[in-house]
Amino acid sequence: SICVGVAHAYVLSDSVSGGVWSSSNVARATVGSLTGIVTGVSTGAFTITYTVTNSCGTFKTTKVMHVKTALQCALGVAQPADEETATELQVFPNPNSGIFTMDLMSGIDEEVHVIITNIVGEKVRDIITTTNRPTDIKLDPAAGIYIISASTVHGRYVAKVAVH
Repeated sequence: SICVGVAHAYVLSDSVSGGVWSSSNVARATVGSLTGIVTGVSTGAFTITYTVTNSCGTFKTTKVMHVKTALQCALGVAQPADEETATELQVFPNPNSGIFTMDLMSGIDEEVHVIITNIVGEKVRDIITTTNRPTDIKLDPAAGIYIISASTVHGRYVAKVAVH
């Protein structure tokens, strides 16, 4: 967990240099793409991704983090249990041109069955992935609204994505 505010910034590092840091939700936390300095913006969960591209290809690693309030940090209050295990389906960018990332952020790692349907309910894609692992998705259909349904043994989560 990190705290809201610049005074509580957190510095990330990786043993493999030359990568780029990113945050799945800059409304929750920002990260310097080259510095790895994470600053909490608002409370809740988000995913940090470190991406390295070299002659072997492109590789990503992710970590789910939580932002606490400044008061929780000042008092040394533990993250509430419901926030630690809260599950959130994120789709970004949204709207997009048919290429986007989906991430089901959760307090536990588990298999996710993702079904993407068009607005009339016809299945467009069927994907198996894992929570807390951003999944890049490419849709070839026409512009429109699509429904993402992500299911785990603990629940079903739904989001809309707009393709233009």
